[in-house]
Amino acid sequence: MRQQKTADFIIIGGGIIGCSTAYNLVNQGAKNVVVLEKGEICSGGTAKSCAITRSHYSIEANLHHAVESIKILKTLMKLWAVTQGSNLPDKWFWGQKHIVH
Repeated sequence: MRQQKTADFIIIGGGIIGCSTAYNLVNQGAKNVVVLEKGEICSGGTAKSCAITRSHYSIEANLHHAVESIKILKTLMKLWAVTQGSNLPDKWFWGQKHIVH
């Protein structure tokens, strides 16, 4: 296989920000996107995150961001299942969202 030595987009760092940037570039039609990571993908700071999501917000705008984030995560879960042949549990996303006054 011949290795290509050019790219339209080069992203340095394969953590959640780098991978998210690459995903969104490709999703918006970008071609030839390369992610450079010195270790394994999402093995640095991203791997050490406790990744807590919460559902009680005192600012309504934050609630709307959380709802949209859950939609994005569900889309990514479906994409993961298609590409990896496994499914992440839907129970990760049950519950209610509330504004706390």
